[in-house]
Amino acid sequence: MAVDDPLLIIQWNERGFNNVPGAPGLRDGVAGQTRDSLINIIIANGGVDELGMHTIFRFRHGQDIVNCDGAMPNW
Repeated sequence: MAVDDPLLIIQWNERGFNNVPGAPGLRDGVAGQTRDSLINIIIANGGVDELGMHTIFRFRHGQDIVNCDGAMPNW
């Protein structure tokens, strides 16, 4: 880890993924729209889950975080 590695810090809104009764963990009750799917996109694009808590992700290069942003779905 270098001092100038870019970080992505996330404060998850749990209510946003549990806003439809009967569909816990799904954003707007839509299959596949989960917190885990976003975490997987971050990791697949070079993010390292620093504390294993899915809140702080470190990237080795600035372009990696740019690529991660581009890979995010348009929910």
